[in-house]
Amino acid sequence: MENRSVGDHRSGNELPAQAACASLSLLEALPEGICGLDQQGLVHYANPAAARLLGWPAASLIGKSAHDLLHGAAGPSRQCGADCPLRRTAAATGEETAFRADGSSFAVEYALTPLDEAGGLAGFVLSFRDVSQRFALERLKDEFISTVSHELRTPLTSIRGALGLLSSGMLGEVNSKAANLLRIALTNSDRLARLINDILDLERMQSGRTPLAFRPVQLGEIVRQAIDGLQPMADAAGVRLIRDSSRVEIAGDADHLLQVLTNLLSNAVKFSPANSTISVSMEPGASGVTLSVIDQGRGIPADKLEEIFGRFQQVQAADARLKGGSGLGLAICRTIVLQHTGRIWAERNAERGSTFRVYLPYKPAALDH
Repeated sequence: MENRSVGDHRSGNELPAQAACASLSLLEALPEGICGLDQQGLVHYANPAAARLLGWPAASLIGKSAHDLLHGAAGPSRQCGADCPLRRTAAATGEETAFRADGSSFAVEYALTPLDEAGGLAGFVLSFRDVSQRFALERLKDEFISTVSHELRTPLTSIRGALGLLSSGMLGEVNSKAANLLRIALTNSDRLARLINDILDLERMQSGRTPLAFRPVQLGEIVRQAIDGLQPMADAAGVRLIRDSSRVEIAGDADHLLQVLTNLLSNAVKFSPANSTISVSMEPGASGVTLSVIDQGRGIPADKLEEIFGRFQQVQAADARLKGGSGLGLAICRTIVLQHTGRIWAERNAERGSTFRVYLPYKPAALDH
């Protein structure tokens, strides 16, 4: 006997139809723009949000390419080049400036996703959303941080100078209790100065006000300079620094690459136990080189491997107080590496410790434009 609940008289054909209607209703209710593209990359469906965001009637979007949807209404002075990723009918994600029907622009975050069906390409889905408000908030935040940092730097320099004079005894001897208080104040003023400098460095780099000077550099020489500069710190911590003898030449900004290596090695020394080793190696590949900094420290939890590259991030909340640092070093490293069109990431070692890897192309893509 067929087991069917009372009142359930729907046929098998009706269920897929109802599911399709439900999916269509969901797409039309979404606040993000959703467009279905055919195998040639031309729109055959656009939800109401796509029409609303772009300022066109939904019917007028049919037959357009992804590039024409987002960049088609750009004015003559704002036309993109042949290398625009939206011109390629292939998987892509990113952030772009889109243009409405009236020519006005707004920032969008988009994803172009291929649809595979029975082993072949069935088409694409283009999704995009307005992120103008987020960009505006980020600009306000960056401007606020920059202004506050600049305003703090001048009085802090005066405070640091006064504390230095007092602690040196040039203005008279102080008792041991006062000397200890001065030492604490001087240490914390130095820490605050480093924090302000890191904030300003990061803000300048991310805003593009610190352009990189690309030239041929020997990466092994950069590694040697970084190790030589941190040798006293490593000796004091009882940590051994070693490097391989590889010679690899890339196009890069030597000063900023030295900053990346110095930050990575400094972190490794801080979190490594005495009598341990930190090694730096280079592995040349077909189009670039992967540089690795390997330590034997406490390691990084799996859920923190990406998070630590954010601003003011520490593996543990007490690290800033116990180990020093602003929590901006890795964010600065990532910014510099991205400007070299490279990648930086962290891995957990099999036994103990962490490995930070930096991939740098022999010739950054930025030099091709």
